[in-house]
Amino acid sequence: PWESNSIGAWVHVLQMPGPGNEMRMYYGCLEHAAQTNGRPCAPGKYCGDSGRICLATSTNGIDWVKPHLGIFDRNGSTANNLVFDPPQGEIMPAIVVDPPARAGPDGADKYKLLHRILSPQGFDGGCLAVSFSADGKHWRRATNASGMTIDCVIHTADTCSQVIWSEARQKYLATTRDDSSSDGGGGGGP
Repeated sequence: PWESNSIGAWVHVLQMPGPGNEMRMYYGCLEHAAQTNGRPCAPGKYCGDSGRICLATSTNGIDWVKPHLGIFDRNGSTANNLVFDPPQGEIMPAIVVDPPARAGPDGADKYKLLHRILSPQGFDGGCLAVSFSADGKHWRRATNASGMTIDCVIHTADTCSQVIWSEARQKYLATTRDDSSSDGGGGGGP
């Protein structure tokens, strides 16, 4: 049910370090919304989507498994592969796995996730946000020095972003496309 509309075209595959040859695929999925504007959908009526981020694993890159992670409850069950399931919806994952030197003192920041937060209007609006994880499965949003959640690092991206560590600059670099046009169509509005 959490993939009832589609599995997103925005996919990020990582070859995990260490034994076992594990690959992880993080992908966005869209679920048909059960209601719109606080009212239940009529049977068979399309009411929009809610985005989430899922995980699949493989050891050969051909055969993929959707593990039952037991993290988020969807429709009364935690037997799903959801790793990010916030109320406003999330899609377009871009993930970096850091070596211990950049993973934070306790390894809590080993995984960095740049992801799109959907606005209440769905694909129109929203922004890019940053989250961190020690295991790539349990995520927490970035906070400032006061402990407040940082909602947006970039206003509205309309494509899958990429993140890399730059040794030369000693910082993370991200590529994205800003969808700040008036028509919401990739920056080319009137």
